[in-house]
Amino acid sequence: MNNAISKVAITGASSGIGAALARVLAAEGASVALLARRGDKLRQLAAELEQRYPQQRFFVQELDVGDIAAILPALQAVQTAMGGLDTVIANAGVTSVNAAGKGNFAEDVKLLEINLLGGMATCDAAARLLREQGHGHIAGVASIAAFSGIPGSSAYSASKAGFGHYLETIRLELQRKGITVTAIYPGFINTE
Repeated sequence: MNNAISKVAITGASSGIGAALARVLAAEGASVALLARRGDKLRQLAAELEQRYPQQRFFVQELDVGDIAAILPALQAVQTAMGGLDTVIANAGVTSVNAAGKGNFAEDVKLLEINLLGGMATCDAAARLLREQGHGHIAGVASIAAFSGIPGSSAYSASKAGFGHYLETIRLELQRKGITVTAIYPGFINTE
């Protein structure tokens, strides 16, 4: 296994892409910190991984990335508990079907707070911690919707486009600091 991914933190790890990433990385030998809002699902996943890979460490940290102020302390707790941190994957996100002009703009605002601002705040906190150690990897999960809008999901498409551009930009800022940044643009995935 590549040492660059030996201690990984994943937001949105309670289901979907985040849970799948945790399983794949654990199979590759990584110790994984699982972060999400649903602590019960995180604990179930951690128990599954601990049973399969008893030689590795799995840490559960409840976190709602919509609470921007909670992100840095959560990642600091993970870094301390794991004895370091090599990779942070900003994966937490939500989706919503909300046609423009239907009177549900508050839903769009909440989606942007989680997908865009929560993703950015996760990456910013990760960059702070990884700068201190002089190396690391940040990955962010955007979406193919960043390139082509989805009717009825304009806020989702906008959030993923914004997050993708943010990731591309911080890649330029952090590359000289020994930190790699990867923007991931998955297509449609059948998940909750």
